[in-house]
Amino acid sequence: MPAQNTRATLARQWTLLRLLPHRGSGLTARELTAQLESAGHPVTKRQVERDLTELATLFPIECMDAPRVRIVVASIDQPRGRR
Repeated sequence: MPAQNTRATLARQWTLLRLLPHRGSGLTARELTAQLESAGHPVTKRQVERDLTELATLFPIECMDAPRVRIVVASIDQPRGRR
């Protein structure tokens, strides 16, 4: 059975995947942080950025760094490598 913090990380990342837009202009890491906090996952903006980096290795998540803003758009219909 996974440790408590592993379960919390998995739950947070699963929620993060569900929050990602499938198209459009995307969301900033700050917006995603606020939405995760509203969903009951206390998290920092930096943790959201680390989660996105990790999840992008498995899912087609596009991160665009603009000055002082990170915008994220996802197309998570299929995991990477299964297209």
